Amino acid sequence: MGKRSGIAVVIGLNQINDELNKHYENVVSKIEKRISNLENLFSNYVDSLAQMAEQLRNAEIKLKIDEKTKSIVISQRENYLKHLNLLIEQLKSIKLSNVDEFAKGIFLVETKLNAFFKSAVRSRELAKHLFFDEIEGVDKALNFIRRLIENSKAVLEENNVLLFYKLREKYEAFKSVSTKRKEVADLILDAKKKLVELGREKESLEHELEALKHDPKFSEFTLLQKENDELEYTIERLKSKTLELFSPIQRPLRKFSRIVSEKEDIKLIEAYLRGPFDALISDEKLRILKLLADLKRCVSIDQIDLKDKKKETVFNNIEKINFSVLNSILEDYKSICEKKTLVKKKLYNNQITLRKKEIQYRLEYIDAKIREEKEKLLRAEERKKRLDEEFFPLKREFENDLGKFLGKEVTISF
Repeated sequence: MGKRSGIAVVIGLNQINDELNKHYENVVSKIEKRISNLENLFSNYVDSLAQMAEQLRNAEIKLKIDEKTKSIVISQRENYLKHLNLLIEQLKSIKLSNVDEFAKGIFLVETKLNAFFKSAVRSRELAKHLFFDEIEGVDKALNFIRRLIENSKAVLEENNVLLFYKLREKYEAFKSVSTKRKEVADLILDAKKKLVELGREKESLEHELEALKHDPKFSEFTLLQKENDELEYTIERLKSKTLELFSPIQRPLRKFSRIVSEKEDIKLIEAYLRGPFDALISDEKLRILKLLADLKRCVSIDQIDLKDKKKETVFNNIEKINFSVLNSILEDYKSICEKKTLVKKKLYNNQITLRKKEIQYRLEYIDAKIREEKEKLLRAEERKKRLDEEFFPLKREFENDLGKFLGKEVTISF
């Protein structure tokens, strides 16, 4: 592993790749001769392994044994040779001609070798009973290759070649997290900036809304608004009065609707049951009076079943609902509506009203945008927190590994 010189350097994120490649070139020039020698040795060992395999294939059984045992051992030799020849073929196909190929290929050699040992262990043991010397020759050639793998890994490890590949992978991951983190940081700044701008605009509009109160036309607006509110209150009183008239007869009126034959009459009764005031406003000819007279008649002849006490109460309540009372409510309502129309017209034409509405609409929009930006900010800050939890340990680990590779104390700047 590379020793650190005690020198501390600051490297920009975008400079890291150049620094890695530059230092790696020095490493390659330093070890390429050793790697070439190892590659030659590997080639010789594979050739030697092929020769041992050929000797095993051509070996004759010298001991006198029964045919059954002989057949089993030969069969296991063939099986072992099948695995061995496949291994030799695989090893010959692996390229180790330069440092990059060697760094990747030597681990592939190890993988293929381990797979061979696992698959050929049984046939090797059985074949060894009659082909001991030949199997020992194969084992010796395989052991040479195994030791070469260990030596090769040590060379790669000592010269930080493996660390270089590890750093290259980590750099891409680190850069990806760093880019995402910057994007989120930009979103946070943008959301905060927008919130400040929206806050300023809201404050300005609120000041303008307050300033409207000192406008000479504001007193006119206030009076009109008050008059409109009073008219609304008067309408509510008319609604209550109408409800008080019809509520006591709701039950008999509902029973009456079940024996009425005309659909229009049924609809009218149902309307009064749902909302007496709205029904009355629509019933300009006061058709309800005729229906109430019919209701009274039906109650009196017991067509609608009610106790005597209830009958008297119903009669009294129906008597209260007469033309004079209902017409008075209608006339009052029409008069109020006419006044409301005039007041609304004056309010609409009042500049204070217009500007106040504009400001209020704008304030509602700004409040909605503020909520939206706050939600964006919250989501972005939560995402940044998650990225920071990933980023800072990754940064420390990467700086440490990069320092080992370069032989310096490294701090990454952005």
